[in-house]
Amino acid sequence: MQKEVERLREEIETLVTAAYQQDEAEEAALGSRRGDELPAALARREDRVAKIEEAMRRLEAQAKREADAERQRRAEVDAERQRTGQTRQGKVPKHHAHEQQGVGVLWQGASQCGRGLSDHRGP
Repeated sequence: MQKEVERLREEIETLVTAAYQQDEAEEAALGSRRGDELPAALARREDRVAKIEEAMRRLEAQAKREADAERQRRAEVDAERQRTGQTRQGKVPKHHAHEQQGVGVLWQGASQCGRGLSDHRGP
């Protein structure tokens, strides 16, 4: 048992010595820095918050520009459709199954007024 305790002590001393040597080598390489510091631009909490808020503003502005462009595109398509008298293309959504309710409504009329098909009554 005594030999085992002595062997463990020597092993612990070897590991501790290796750890101190590693620490000294890292300190020589990094100086007073630890190596896991944030970049200088993000070192202070206020700077990090400001950077995050600026990034959020840029993302929100980009999303707004994209939404505005999509609204403009849709308005142009609707204006062209009204100018030419074309109706919308595609099937009536299943949740507007007016044929099953006995309501004879054109999809064009429902789409232009903004109400659902079930709000329209045919002749």
